[in-house]
Amino acid sequence: MSQESYGQVKITEADLSNICVDGGYYGLGDIIIEEQATGDFALTTNLEYLTLRLPTNFEFKVGAGNFSYVDPAVIPSDFNGQPRAYYVDNSTIEIEYEIIGTGEINAFSLLNLQVRAITSASSGDITRVASPNGKNAPINNAPLATIFGSLLSIESPTITGQPTPEIICENEITNFSVIATGAGLSYQ
Repeated sequence: MSQESYGQVKITEADLSNICVDGGYYGLGDIIIEEQATGDFALTTNLEYLTLRLPTNFEFKVGAGNFSYVDPAVIPSDFNGQPRAYYVDNSTIEIEYEIIGTGEINAFSLLNLQVRAITSASSGDITRVASPNGKNAPINNAPLATIFGSLLSIESPTITGQPTPEIICENEITNFSVIATGAGLSYQ
């Protein structure tokens, strides 16, 4: 997925497609939300929340991934201390923070997240949604419903015809074949 720009806020989108159902968790590309100009993360008066939700039929691995932020720490710092909390549950990520200054360019990074598909032939977007915990963070030109990446799941392949074993001598040639069903198959 390509990088998108929403006004002054640079969003590096996650990219993960063709996730097999019944598989394990897959590493999700990093999601980086970065100011392009000072003040893109607007001043707040209390704790604010940035909440992202997975599309239906996908889930995060709870406890996987980590969060970091960039605050050049010029006095005074833009953040009140540091972003206070970062939560990941099965379907959402939420960052809790407070901005008390707007003198520097800052960024949030959601790294090493893991996701899996619950059903096949599902697709959807990782989207900014309203926080169930309080005020929604004012981020200039990255409002609710901003898309932070897309996901697509496919059915796991099924092998219906196994290759037949062959015994050959050195420098001889043989062929093997397999029969399989599923989406996007390729093998060699």
